[in-house]
Amino acid sequence: MDSNSAAAKIHCVNCGGEFDPHEAKCPYCGTMYEPGAEKQYMKKLDGIREDMEDLNGLALSETATEFKSAVKSTVIAIVLIVGAILLLAGLWYLWDFLRFYF
Repeated sequence: MDSNSAAAKIHCVNCGGEFDPHEAKCPYCGTMYEPGAEKQYMKKLDGIREDMEDLNGLALSETATEFKSAVKSTVIAIVLIVGAILLLAGLWYLWDFLRFYF
């Protein structure tokens, strides 16, 4: 071990074990080391924040695309229904017309 790595180690207040100050707890006895735990927590929190920002942008673009698709499908369905009603009404009128005159 060189002097730099020895200086970078800390001692556990519970068991006296030597470990890296970036660790959240002592690897020997499991005693919480708050500064290391806070660093790990903040690192994970930054990762979650970045993921949420990515999801937010993705969700907005997907929502807009899904909304446009839903509107298009709805308009097509309405046009088809109105067309079918008009066709049936025309056939009914033609049936009555032919029945009355023939």
